[in-house]
Parts: sequence; structure tokens; C-alpha cells
Amino acid sequence: MCTGGIYSLGRMVLPMATHVTHTEERLDGLIRRLRERGHRVTPQRLTVLRLLLDGEHPAAEEVYRRLRAVSPTSSLATVYKTIDMLRRAGEALEVQAPGRSARFDVVTPFAHPHHICTRCGSVSDLEDIAPEVIEGLRRSAPGLVTAWRLDLFGLCATCSVS
Repeated sequence: MCTGGIYSLGRMVLPMATHVTHTEERLDGLIRRLRERGHRVTPQRLTVLRLLLDGEHPAAEEVYRRLRAVSPTSSLATVYKTIDMLRRAGEALEVQAPGRSARFDVVTPFAHPHHICTRCGSVSDLEDIAPEVIEGLRRSAPGLVTAWRLDLFGLCATCSVS
């Protein structure tokens, strides 16, 4: 796996920070939980996991484009199968903007608010929403809430300037 700041993936070698980061801790936990569930973590899947963790809510096509740069023989099917495996394991959250490709959040794979740009499709986490707001919404529901999502749509900072 990790030796001297480098992740070795067969013929693929990706640099890694020498100190343990939140992303590396998340990656190690993902690998452990996937293996505990009987999933194989192949070099290609490991690369896909790293790319999903490095991206800001990436779409599968973006992950595939970046994967091909380090592993030209990898397929788009590998990306989709890895994302599907993560979703079924509760380790990836799908964020869908109308008329856009689905994007995936592997960093925080549980329900949390997002801002989705209606022009460029970028997805940003909304971290300043007080938990009390979400709890208030849940309490105001006329029945039992089993799942939730809160997506705000509008223009991102870049698109609102142009």
C-alpha cells in the first residue's frame, strides 16, 4: 500500500503527502471497510477511490478522464462499478443537478446540504447551516423522516461574476 510517501499501484505510482491527512485516513477506512465486506480493492479501484477523494464532488466522467492519465488501460466501467460498490456500501453520496451528470461525494457520504450551480453544475458543501435548522425541518415533517437532502440551486461565485 503505502511506502515512503508513495502509493504503489502495480505499474501506477501516485505521490502521497508524507503526513497522514484526513483524506488518507478516509481512504484507509474505506479500504478496510470494503475488504471487511468482501470486496477486492484492486490497483484500479484504489486509484478511483483516491481520485474520488481528491475531487470536489466529481462526476464519473471526470474521474475516468483523470484515471486514464495514470492508467490508460482502465475503463469507464471500472469507475462506474467502483462508484456503485461505494453507494451500495453507504460510502458515497450521489448529488444530482437537473440536466447534469450525477456527482459523487465520498468525503462526506452522509446527508448534508449542498449548493448546486445551475450554470456550470459545480457542487459545494454548505457547512454553515446550523444542525438545529435541519433538526427543525425534521421535527416539522408530518411523519417519520427516514432520509433527507437539502440542495440549494443558484449561481456559484465564479458564475455570478461572469
